[in-house]
Amino acid sequence: MHILIEAFESNRRWTLFAATVLLIGFGVTCSSLFTSSHITTQHFLTIAFSVFTNLLPGYFLFRYSSAVTAAVNDDSDDPAEKLEKACLCQARYFQLVGIMYAIILVLIVGGAVLGIGIGASGIH
Repeated sequence: MHILIEAFESNRRWTLFAATVLLIGFGVTCSSLFTSSHITTQHFLTIAFSVFTNLLPGYFLFRYSSAVTAAVNDDSDDPAEKLEKACLCQARYFQLVGIMYAIILVLIVGGAVLGIGIGASGIH
């Protein structure tokens, strides 16, 4: 169990760094609302995209890092419950990333099919 906790602890530092970068990226994206004199649909789409690609992954990574910190600082002989929480946060993060990749793949394939269809039909 000690080796497992050490492995989680070494990953915790990097996940905390990645979570911080993602959350700062979300904040920078949201600040674009305040730099424009009027809010357009593009602003809302950008914010929605940023929630999906920055805020949610950053949140799950931050929760993972917090759960690992709690498990490492646990004085009991069995920190398994806290490590389970960390693993659940990690699983949610990977589920979200998998969904993001599936959506991106559908958009790429859909765009390619649309582009080929438009090209084949001769529409300019």
